[in-house]
Amino acid sequence: MLVGLGLGRDPNSNVNPGQNGSPVWVTTVGNGETLATIYVDYNGDNLTNSGPVLTDPNGFHYDAILSLKELERARVFDPDGNQTGMLLYSLDPNIKLAAAWGEDPLSASTARPGIDVGTGVTPLPTFDAGKISALQVDADGDGYTSPGDTLLYTVSIGNASRAPVLSLLLQDTLSADVSYVAGTTRINTGSGFVSLADAGTTAFPLDEGGSVLGDLAVGGNFTVTFEAKIDAFADLTPGVKTVINTGKASAAGLSVPLLAVDPLYGSIGDFVWKDLNSDGVQDGGAEAGIAGVTLNLYRDANDNGIIDGPDTDYSAPR
Repeated sequence: MLVGLGLGRDPNSNVNPGQNGSPVWVTTVGNGETLATIYVDYNGDNLTNSGPVLTDPNGFHYDAILSLKELERARVFDPDGNQTGMLLYSLDPNIKLAAAWGEDPLSASTARPGIDVGTGVTPLPTFDAGKISALQVDADGDGYTSPGDTLLYTVSIGNASRAPVLSLLLQDTLSADVSYVAGTTRINTGSGFVSLADAGTTAFPLDEGGSVLGDLAVGGNFTVTFEAKIDAFADLTPGVKTVINTGKASAAGLSVPLLAVDPLYGSIGDFVWKDLNSDGVQDGGAEAGIAGVTLNLYRDANDNGIIDGPDTDYSAPR
């Protein structure tokens, strides 16, 4: 639990400058009558701010320890009089913390500098994740994402907490306008990329409930990659302009959403021939195709049927 605003007193009052009447209140859930160890880093700075250096089993420094039974309440005061930035955590993945910042009637004055306000402290994910996409196979060689091309997706997940993230689940939902390239899902847990076996009715191992990647160590990173081929133009959803890929990484009841959006570029072109009988149909024979014809697309701004000053050339990719 990381405390945001955690003032101990009214900062605009000159009365009783040493008062700290608004501590952080914390309790545990999930440990019953067993004492749970809660580590407190007063400033969230990975330092012991006074006295001997204190180090938790994962090598991080802290300022104080609490031992609490389930739903037993503790008040935590930073000796500097301000709880802002305080970090409270447990190394037991089976224990949840609930915390709030607010006035303690036994410590605060009834008037200034006491501040009769408070707020809950929201638990945040102990890991972060992101997704990017890149053009893996440029089928038409135009350098842009377009129908028939193949995209490479990369998901990166990092553990920014002070404890391992257990049973990390990765789920992904492909766009309806792409097809998974079988056998392309790979994972790097720190020792190089290895294949993540295809599974399920769709073969893609990250849909249909996703895949549990394992436990993410403190300071560790997981990287997952996979490929998806964009459908041919004729098979795309009518009017679609982007390829949208969504997903999420989840652990301990918390999820981080993942999103990658790729604009779809098109091209103009067709079979060009001299229509000898002007029937609009390529009849073969003398109406053979003409090679090497360059097509350009213009917006006829003044509707005069002539390419002139106000017209716009839309031939270049946009």
